[in-house]
Amino acid sequence: MRIIAPAGDIERMKAAIKGGADEVYLGLKGFGARRSAINFTINELKDAIDYAHLRGVRVLLTLNTIMKDSELDSLYMNLSALYEHGLDVVIVQDLGVFRYLKDNFKKLEIHGSTQMTVANHVEANYLYDLGFKRVVLSRELSFEEIKNIRKKTKIELEIFVSGALCISYSGNCYISSFIGSRSGNRGMCAQVCRKKYITTNKDENGYLLSPKDQMLDKIEIENLKDAGIDAIKVEGRMKSSNYVYEMVGKYRDILDKKNTEHHPEKIFNRGYSKGYFYKNESDKLMNSKYASNYGYSIGDVRGRILKLNTTVVLGDGIAYLDKDMNILKGEYLNQIIIMGKKVKEAKRLDLISIYPPKGTKFIYKTFDKGLNDSIETKLKTEKGRMSIGGKFFAHVGEPIRFDIYTNGKTFSITGDILEEAQKRPLDDKTIFEKLGEMGNSTLKLSTLDINYDGKAFVSLKTLKDIKRQVIEKFENEYLSTTRRDLDNHEIIGFTPAINENNYKTTVAVSVVNKDQFKVAKEFGIKKIYYRGPEVAKESNLSKIDTKSRLASNLYQLIQNENDTVSVDYNFNIANSRSIEEFSKMKNTGVIYLSPEFDLDYLSTLELSKCGMMVYGHLTGMYIENLNLDSKEITNENGDNFKLHTNKLGNTQVFLEKPMNVISRIEKLKDLGLAEVRLDFVLESGFEMKKVLESIQTGIGEYVPYNLHKGVF
Repeated sequence: MRIIAPAGDIERMKAAIKGGADEVYLGLKGFGARRSAINFTINELKDAIDYAHLRGVRVLLTLNTIMKDSELDSLYMNLSALYEHGLDVVIVQDLGVFRYLKDNFKKLEIHGSTQMTVANHVEANYLYDLGFKRVVLSRELSFEEIKNIRKKTKIELEIFVSGALCISYSGNCYISSFIGSRSGNRGMCAQVCRKKYITTNKDENGYLLSPKDQMLDKIEIENLKDAGIDAIKVEGRMKSSNYVYEMVGKYRDILDKKNTEHHPEKIFNRGYSKGYFYKNESDKLMNSKYASNYGYSIGDVRGRILKLNTTVVLGDGIAYLDKDMNILKGEYLNQIIIMGKKVKEAKRLDLISIYPPKGTKFIYKTFDKGLNDSIETKLKTEKGRMSIGGKFFAHVGEPIRFDIYTNGKTFSITGDILEEAQKRPLDDKTIFEKLGEMGNSTLKLSTLDINYDGKAFVSLKTLKDIKRQVIEKFENEYLSTTRRDLDNHEIIGFTPAINENNYKTTVAVSVVNKDQFKVAKEFGIKKIYYRGPEVAKESNLSKIDTKSRLASNLYQLIQNENDTVSVDYNFNIANSRSIEEFSKMKNTGVIYLSPEFDLDYLSTLELSKCGMMVYGHLTGMYIENLNLDSKEITNENGDNFKLHTNKLGNTQVFLEKPMNVISRIEKLKDLGLAEVRLDFVLESGFEMKKVLESIQTGIGEYVPYNLHKGVF
């Protein structure tokens, strides 16, 4: 099982590799789902690829966002350079991006991002058949679901095991986009979930949408390995190098069966849980008290005395908090006093004198000097090395030879013909020790096959020389073996297939219950959909309606029993190649475009197969578990959000006002759309009638969401 580690910049990448990562994932400036990370320029990324490859580590580039046509075309020159330089993998969300890569970079390995919301074996198998090598499953799956998917698919499976959790399913969160045009699907999420909220009935308040970070431990990692999971993933491109090193090291030692202690929670801590790994532990998921790194409690405050529950040393960072967990003051410990005496260190159960601000209820350690100093020392001294195998041959009358090999590549050095030793010859143990001393190289000799007749004279200097020569040969030649030639020197042409639409644009409606269906039918709407859940988890496939003419998840589209089925807006389709890719799927009807892009851009696409939303409470977040006793919540800015629980028990979060561009409906029809649609979820029959009547009058409040302003 491989460890996949985050690399927000070159220093974090080096920390990940020194911690024991097998693969690192990183972003190109301007692309990927962490655009606010430092990320890499092309030249920096080339250097990063070389650094990683010389240490036996693969490099995965994140292009896991939805892209415009112009962005895809502009990507070619940059990606061509990286492809030739030996980039190993690209991670994608958008099927249009996938098709672009398959057409232009045929030898490139492609992984499906967790942004694709793959949550069952049918979807995983579909991606495998398309040509994906691996998929990162949704974080919301339990171990039993993961294990069941593993049994039913051949594709490599990757699982997040630590780091920040999004409360919404990845790929199905639009709140940041709808509010401020900062799209999570474009790598610009404003983290609305990390803000304070209050329920309408005021029974609950705090960070009601903010989960703790995830951290799986030894038993969970061993269960995943036994189940046959191919890779485990650490989140943290925005976290420090020390955190990355410590978290990756934790999992490296678990897999290598070492009992070393690791404490990443002492570097970054907003509370930790097992995420969704255990089916019935959703009550342990959230942290409503604080949403950022507060560290951890170091004792009980008793006036001006603190009874410690852990060790503190001079230079530790601490924060004084009030009863509501607001930070009153932060500082570094510049003195520790026990019984009037200054000391450099105090231990658990010691009583130390403190001078807290008025109102202090808790004291948390926010910076552990001892741990961070230890990690920084290791980062300076450790090199990160590639494990290699070796073969040594020494027989009287034949040339001495030393081969090293890795990743199917062998590097050999042959020396002088050997004579018989006049004195005591070397033994195998000495040969292994001397050849295994790799000095300042990036190599680590893990195995050595020694073919020695026990008679030939081999001096220590000879061993040193032949070892030096083979290392030099490796360093001079290995990187050239990782390069590749470009398949095409121009972008493979792409012309969208035009489907002549000789019919008027259809006005369709989607509903969630029979009463709404009845109202729409009585009004004369001919095309009425039942809208299903955005996600099909492995454990609830039997509850997904495969007879619906509207597919809101990939499973529903793949398994659909109708002659034609429309593709819903949450598939995040926003470029010509995506439209074409979905058009090729069996029985595809109308393809609804992403609601995140503005009309000026969408009108540049070939729209004869496409639909657009014109009214509805479009899903802002789609949440697996949200145990709030309220139908509405309000944020610190006074914005109201409505909550709706669907038939699967999942929670949808909506903006208070529905999207409404009905007053522009005639203009939208002029674009040649196949269909425009009104969504009804929360509306009563009376409210539905008023909205439907506005189609004829063209009168209504203009609430365009992103259709007017688009996204960054």
